[in-house]
Amino acid sequence: MRRISGTAGFTYLGLLIAMTIIGIMTGVVGPSWSAASKVEKEKELIWRGHQFRNAIVLYSRSYPVPPGHPVPYPTELKDLLKDPRSAGVKRYLRQIYIDPMTGKDDWVLVLGDNGRIIGVHSASDATPLKQDNFDLVDSDFKGTTKYSEWIFQYKPGAPGQTLPPGN
Repeated sequence: MRRISGTAGFTYLGLLIAMTIIGIMTGVVGPSWSAASKVEKEKELIWRGHQFRNAIVLYSRSYPVPPGHPVPYPTELKDLLKDPRSAGVKRYLRQIYIDPMTGKDDWVLVLGDNGRIIGVHSASDATPLKQDNFDLVDSDFKGTTKYSEWIFQYKPGAPGQTLPPGN
């Protein structure tokens, strides 16, 4: 007959205690890590939204428009990658960015009266963590309840609406 030593029980008990501690630590750290990840995604959403807004502004101002004529906004997002009105290659955006909140290229287009793109917003209906302290250009985002309400649209004359640097 084989004899089991008394230390085998202590090793098992030590392993159970260690696993319990690891489980508790994961439960405590998990939510804060999730919140930190969401904050980073929100920052990325704002940055990407600004890229789209700036590209739309540059597109609309790249050719002179006679007084009384509508502003020439793009008809689709790919027009921001290569301006179809230009004989050469004229870019306003490096790429069509993925929506960080959905992880997909599913931006919702904001269309003007003439059916052209004047802005974009996320398709996500999740609730934002950030509720206040937005830059002046994004002051409309204050108190919104969904990311889809963060609309990145150029509004001439609105506070903070300026042409991007260098243009």
